[in-house]
Amino acid sequence: MSNNIECMVCKNADSSQASFHSVEEMMFGMSKSFRYMRCKECGLLQICYPPQDMGKYYSQNRYYSLQDNSLKGTQSKLGTYLRKQVTRSYVLKKSNPIYTFLTRLYPINYSTLAMFRELPELPHEGILDVGCGTGYILNRLYEIGFRDLLGVDLFIERDLLTSYGVKVMKGEIHDVSDQFKLIMFNHSFEHIWNQLTVLERTKVLLLPNGFCAIQMPVMNEAWKIYRENWCQIDAPRHFFIHTEKSFGILAERAGFEITRVLYNSTSSQFAASELYKIGIPLKKQTKSVVIREIGAKQLRVWEQQATEFNTTCKGDQAIFILRVKV
Repeated sequence: MSNNIECMVCKNADSSQASFHSVEEMMFGMSKSFRYMRCKECGLLQICYPPQDMGKYYSQNRYYSLQDNSLKGTQSKLGTYLRKQVTRSYVLKKSNPIYTFLTRLYPINYSTLAMFRELPELPHEGILDVGCGTGYILNRLYEIGFRDLLGVDLFIERDLLTSYGVKVMKGEIHDVSDQFKLIMFNHSFEHIWNQLTVLERTKVLLLPNGFCAIQMPVMNEAWKIYRENWCQIDAPRHFFIHTEKSFGILAERAGFEITRVLYNSTSSQFAASELYKIGIPLKKQTKSVVIREIGAKQLRVWEQQATEFNTTCKGDQAIFILRVKV
């Protein structure tokens, strides 16, 4: 499209069929800008020139998924037990008369575990978490009874065991050889450069009747509102941000069909983006800063608007459930 840059999905290199955008790194506020290109045909937003050394944008001490995500010892025995019950009730979709009350005391990261509620069946023959960081989700799954678990992440320092003994490999999906019932990418797929080959490798590693779950940002209404200030661009860590159309093309090319799409965006698509507009990086967006700059009343309005966006498939993130085409 410009300087021999082509759309990763459409393979179109006609610059008249693209728009270009300068996006600042705003998670840490590093005062660096990166050029992105949006394809007018499929809607994909992609980085033009990824940094040579991506590691410095994934600080071991500052990047959220690479910090110590241990769950053991963080609460009393009673608190740990109740947290497990809340997680189990949510993931297994079991009715519990005190569930609503408990979720107020032990809130669940719904965006982290939401994909398990959308699976056609719960996997008990192996789960691979690609881009898992230090294994927070794997620990949550272990707590409620899942055992055949493995994680892989390129940016951890070395192979590790989580606090529950779940193995996390340093590397990529191409370094994995076992097969799995579920392979999931929980806000990691957008960080992957060779997305087609990764999906093709995913297909090889799936057991018969296995499925893939991908939760990621989606180009939608928040992009139209905030453009370069939209928080989910997360330059330069996010290489590609798909539309439903562009991801559908990519998935089909890799031999998958999308069986379900669930939008689950939150009010942060508005709040974080508004704070980006006035130069406040994500790492400085504490609860007190958000309340001071935005106000509790406006946050409630945005929470309602996020729900409406999800209902109408206009949210800024979604869960895609994929099966191998037969």
